[in-house]
Amino acid sequence: MSKIAIAVMNRKGGVGKTTISIILSEIALLKRLKVLAIDLDGQRNFSDGMSFIKNYFKDSLRLKTRIDPGDEDSPEDIIMIDCPPELGQAAKSAIDFADIIIVPVRPDLFSLSNLGLVYRLAKKQGKDHNQLPVVKVGYNKSKIAKVAESIIKDRGYPVAGELPLYELIPYNIASGRVWSTGLSAESRKPYEDMYKKIMSVYELMLQGKFQDVWHEEKEENITPEPEPEPEPEPEAEPEPENIPEVEAVTESEPEPEPEPEATEKKIDIVDEIYNELEQEQNLNIQEDTEIKPELKNVDLTLLKNNDA
Repeated sequence: MSKIAIAVMNRKGGVGKTTISIILSEIALLKRLKVLAIDLDGQRNFSDGMSFIKNYFKDSLRLKTRIDPGDEDSPEDIIMIDCPPELGQAAKSAIDFADIIIVPVRPDLFSLSNLGLVYRLAKKQGKDHNQLPVVKVGYNKSKIAKVAESIIKDRGYPVAGELPLYELIPYNIASGRVWSTGLSAESRKPYEDMYKKIMSVYELMLQGKFQDVWHEEKEENITPEPEPEPEPEPEAEPEPENIPEVEAVTESEPEPEPEPEATEKKIDIVDEIYNELEQEQNLNIQEDTEIKPELKNVDLTLLKNNDA
């Protein structure tokens, strides 16, 4: 990879400058690269955080608190610069020295209101607009976050990444652990993707490509789909031999049989049964004088209705 100097800057404090500086430095160290960490912030949080892990990486990490003219020829692969929350002489020196200036922004109007000042200062010092990508920190689905998203999009600020907030990261840094200790691969991914994107975009800038380099998809990376092969033309069917035409024989539909008068016949049969039973019952009543009196009053029309 090519040697690169990265500054992390915003005029507002509390946006994650030092945390991002430490994470990018540690990702590079874990890839066995050499890092020069320069802390320009008077609070020295960047120096303290990196000093906690210096013993893990031995000679791969060097710490400083100022930019010297000979630093561009230093043996390190990456020079990481943490800037103070102001646009004084230290920030101007960092802009002049750095190849890429990361600008972290939180979803609030105070961190966004300072972006114009940062970009104007960088432009005055000869930097291209695309050398100052923003990194969205802690954006969510709130209304203020949506307003901040629209401001970044409308003003055309390039975006290097979007980072979630994890309480474990500052705890790891303060306790001398590597930033990613205890984080899942999914939780580490946004930070690692940001690192990869910065490095890949810088390689494009070295080739003179600055326009739209921060977009998610680039035309040169899109592989065109192969065109489908043309389908073979169907073979012509052989013409049929002269076969004498045979007249189609159509079966004549049978004439419908007349529907039987089922309803009338059923009624006639029921009437006959009813009459026979009525006669038989009357006959039995006359012959048997000892028959129970309640049987004499049987209503035979009930039987007829049930049969019907």
